[in-house]
Amino acid sequence: MKRPFFYLILFLYFTAIGVIYSYPLVRHFSTGMTYLSSPPQGEELVTLAHGDYLQLYYYLWLFKDALSGHSPLFKDPYQLNVPQYGVQGHFNNQFFPLSLFFAVIAFFIGDVRGYNLLLLLSFPLCGIGFFLLMKTCFKSFWPAFLGATVFALIPYRVAHLLGGHPGGFTHFYLQWMAYFYVLGIIHKNWIWGLISGL
Repeated sequence: MKRPFFYLILFLYFTAIGVIYSYPLVRHFSTGMTYLSSPPQGEELVTLAHGDYLQLYYYLWLFKDALSGHSPLFKDPYQLNVPQYGVQGHFNNQFFPLSLFFAVIAFFIGDVRGYNLLLLLSFPLCGIGFFLLMKTCFKSFWPAFLGATVFALIPYRVAHLLGGHPGGFTHFYLQWMAYFYVLGIIHKNWIWGLISGL
């Protein structure tokens, strides 16, 4: 099987898993966001549920707002706006670099869709990254494929992802960082180490 076609199939496989695990998100892709991994019976679809997902969404949006010039970068001029206590001047990382991915995606398709697409993309990013790492280390397809599926669906990650915690989104950093590091060791090339560090 040709390599690009194989990775396209792998991408579609992990994306399908993401659609299944986040259902009914795909039906409300433009208007809703997940707020819990296991909402109570009868409360799967609610309006403006309180939760960490709103705080994460706010910080992702805040970085995009800063890039558009409406607010200072890595500051929060809107929330807890109490100048006499110096809150406005505090550094706020705005979940960078996750917020950079959000800003690029949201620029093209809108904020809510951008958040939801980032959520769905976390499945193939986790799965493919782990697959490449395991395939490089152990040279065997099925263990790499099964391991990647398990890694993409770790309950800890999925619960945090669907609840709006940044760690659920950013699990994919780990295996990509390790994968490029291993490539650097195998090929004895510092460029891969630099990519890993970035």
